[in-house]
Amino acid sequence: MALYALGHCYERLAKLPQAVEFYQDCLKFKNYLQLPRQRLAAIYFKNNQLEKTASEYELLRSEYPDDIWTLVTLGHLHIAVGRYTHAAQTFNTAILIHPDNFHVEDDHIDQLIDDTLPYQAAEQLEYQLAEHPERADLLLKHADVLAMLGDTEHAISQYEKLISIRPDCLEATVKLGTQFLHIHDESSAAHQFNKAVEINDRIVDAYIGLATAEKLAGDTSGALTTLSLGAAIDANSAFLLAQTAILQFKP
Repeated sequence: MALYALGHCYERLAKLPQAVEFYQDCLKFKNYLQLPRQRLAAIYFKNNQLEKTASEYELLRSEYPDDIWTLVTLGHLHIAVGRYTHAAQTFNTAILIHPDNFHVEDDHIDQLIDDTLPYQAAEQLEYQLAEHPERADLLLKHADVLAMLGDTEHAISQYEKLISIRPDCLEATVKLGTQFLHIHDESSAAHQFNKAVEINDRIVDAYIGLATAEKLAGDTSGALTTLSLGAAIDANSAFLLAQTAILQFKP
């Protein structure tokens, strides 16, 4: 990271050609590094080199395909250079890959929960997690069942494990904040709700970007539908911000 540090120093000194050179050298050795490529893209953007900026974010996308913020930024860059179809596809990908859109149905476990047999449901989920320890949908459902059983400590642990794997999971972030409230840890709850606002805003940004791309591509009807979906999601941020404020200013 010495090359990155040198590049950052030159960038702070407004010596951008030297900064670009060091960032590029850094990426020659470790092409997957996120920070030097983001800073390189930022310099290109500052110099109004939009095509180069977009190219750097395409490379970031190939290294971090599940990073929603990278996709949203790339979508806006596609709009800036007039690639409206590519922009719409990119924003749509950001929306579709969001972890809150993935809920695998398991009729047996759902039936156990419906029959008020949460202990058996937890046991079945533990068997499945032994085989698939990083499946987000199983971790979420297991945490939900543990919370239902009043096992707050282990529910928190499961939500935190899920968030470590899928940091953009809005549902898990909100539920983790709720569990912190149950143990009267208002500070941690406020932190989670504040993170949830940031995640929600990224989702809304993807919808707004998609609507903009659709409108510019001539699909006004699709743009209006997309905006209405984004507006419905945007309401979550106001509610979460209110909850955060209440907790932070609680005497």
